[in-house]
Amino acid sequence: MKVAFKLAVAALGLVVVFSFSQAAFAQSTDEYINNGLDYTHQGSFDDAIAEFNKALEINPNSDAAYFDRGLAYMGKGHATRDTSNYDKALADFNKVLEISPNNPKISEVYVGIGNAYHGKGDLDAAVSEYDKAIGADPNSEMAYENRGLINYKRQKIDESLADYNKAVELNPQRGETYLERGMVLMQKADSASDDLALADFSKAIQLAPDDGLAYNYRAMIYYIKQEYDKSWNDVHMAQSLGFNVDEEFLKGLQQMSGKES
Repeated sequence: MKVAFKLAVAALGLVVVFSFSQAAFAQSTDEYINNGLDYTHQGSFDDAIAEFNKALEINPNSDAAYFDRGLAYMGKGHATRDTSNYDKALADFNKVLEISPNNPKISEVYVGIGNAYHGKGDLDAAVSEYDKAIGADPNSEMAYENRGLINYKRQKIDESLADYNKAVELNPQRGETYLERGMVLMQKADSASDDLALADFSKAIQLAPDDGLAYNYRAMIYYIKQEYDKSWNDVHMAQSLGFNVDEEFLKGLQQMSGKES
C-alpha cells in the first residue's frame, strides 16, 4: 500500500506574545522558521533543519521551531529510510509537549509523534499517540487516517474502514483518503466492497487526476469485474503518469482480455 506520511508542513499556529522591545527578536525567529518551512516544502530537509536550528539559537523555547524541525526530520527519515531521523523527530515533538502542554493544537503534535513511531515500526506506540490526538481533537482527520493505515497493516479491516470513513467525513476533498479506503475495501473481496472501492478510486482520480496509483488500482477493480477495456484504459493512464504497473497484473490482463495492450 502506498503510504506517505501525512505531514502538515504548516506551523502549529502557536501564539507567542512578545513585548515591543522583543520585536526584532521575534522577526528574526519567524524569518528563520519561514525559511525552514520553504525548504521543507522543497524537500531540502538538511537546509530546513539548519534554518530551524538558527531560530532555536535565538529562542530556545520556540515550540513552533521544534515542531517544524520535527517535521523536517520526519521528511528526511522518509526520504532516506534512515530511522535515526525519527528518533530526532520524537525528541523535537516531545520538546513541544514540554514547552506548551496545553496548546489547542496539541493534537497535531500527537499525530507527529505517532508518525515517528510508525516510521520506527512501533505500531502499538503509534496507535497510542493517534488515540491521544483524537482525544485532544475528535476532528483530527490525520489521526483517523493514519490509525486506519495501521489497522489495515494489522488486517483489522473493519476497524480500518471505520477510521477511513471518519477521515472522509471530516475532509471529503482529500483524494488520497479515498484511494487508501478503496485499497482497504479491496481486502474484503466481495462484489459489494469492490463496487465501493471502484467508487473510491474514481473519486480519488476526480480529486487528484495526476495520481497514477489511483488509476492502477481502478484498473485492478475493472479486471476483477471483467471490464477489460476499461482496465486497459486505466493501465495506459497510470503508465502515462509514470506509474510502473505490475508485470504479473499485465500478463493476467493480457491473457484474460486477449489483447497485448
